[in-house]
Amino acid sequence: MGMRLLPLTVQELCIHALELERDSAARYALYGQRMRQLGLEDLAALFEELCDDTRDAMVDLEELSGGRRLAELSPWQYAWRLTYCPDALRRKPRLVPMSSREALQLALMAGRRTEEYLADVVAHAREREVRDEAAKRL
Repeated sequence: MGMRLLPLTVQELCIHALELERDSAARYALYGQRMRQLGLEDLAALFEELCDDTRDAMVDLEELSGGRRLAELSPWQYAWRLTYCPDALRRKPRLVPMSSREALQLALMAGRRTEEYLADVVAHAREREVRDEAAKRL
């Protein structure tokens, strides 16, 4: 059995978490626009609020990095993509939900993948500081 590809430092965790948050923010913005097109104003507002919350989390992660510029990784270097995303290295365009139900399902699936990744970091990362930071993100 191979070794888990988990972040070794808080800095690495920030890099991975920021990419997860960027993906979520883009997803929520797209879903909010789509819900507005469908005339579902309340749901559009919910997705816009989720997008704002996600952007706030990105600011927190950038502050956690101590103002240092975080390394940029290639798509195959994001451990969570390899393990937690079925489409792994293929960068498909985001699915555009056709209904409110589909938007909520897609958002929940993405959220679960993020939670599974962070829970794995909490359970298996070598450094206590990395585990603690991942636990805060759950």
